[in-house]
Amino acid sequence: MLQFQKLPTFLKNGAIFIADSHYSHNNQNLKILLHKIKTNEIKTSQIFLVGDIFHLLLDFKFLKIYNEDIINLINELSHTKEIFYFEGNHDFCLNGIFDKNVKILQELKKDGICINHGDIYIKDKFYKFYTKFIRNKITMNIVNILSLNFINNWMFKKILNKKIRCEKITNFENLAKQKLMFYDDCRLIIEGHYHQNKIYKNYLNLPSLYCQNSFLQLKNGEFVEIFI
Repeated sequence: MLQFQKLPTFLKNGAIFIADSHYSHNNQNLKILLHKIKTNEIKTSQIFLVGDIFHLLLDFKFLKIYNEDIINLINELSHTKEIFYFEGNHDFCLNGIFDKNVKILQELKKDGICINHGDIYIKDKFYKFYTKFIRNKITMNIVNILSLNFINNWMFKKILNKKIRCEKITNFENLAKQKLMFYDDCRLIIEGHYHQNKIYKNYLNLPSLYCQNSFLQLKNGEFVEIFI
């Protein structure tokens, strides 16, 4: 695992990095982990939620009710822990859903550390257009009406039942090299999205709590994988 001789000042020892937990009623890994943090079975004062924390969370009543238990848990933890929430491609337009203590971000670049979900800097032009299109509250409201989703939330229910792929990327090194091209001024890049739990040079792709049942914790300058 990557090690630091000297930690950046904003990163606290014991910080936890959780990515791609894809919480739904069919997958309780996130709920289990947050309860362990709440009861101090897992001790930390800083939590980084690096996108796709929910299988689907947007600012719609049905989804806020569906995810209410976890939203409340995160809000509760935010009163005693510092929480950074990076929007993903399954959870976005989050402003107004969580308490103001939860810092909602697209990305963070500070002291040479760059953190985002992992689908901001990507070469696929179609995917870039798609994510820009859906990460717009007005667009989502229009889609909600035109698809008749507002009648019985059929589209949301379908997505919530969709399975997540956990395959290993065979050419991960090539992917990492492409990623590094976007980060000239970062000595460490932390992303999720790809569910890989791998390192290439200074590019760290986080484990998926859904796929690998694990997260990373920063202990004495070293990223340590912990299984729930």
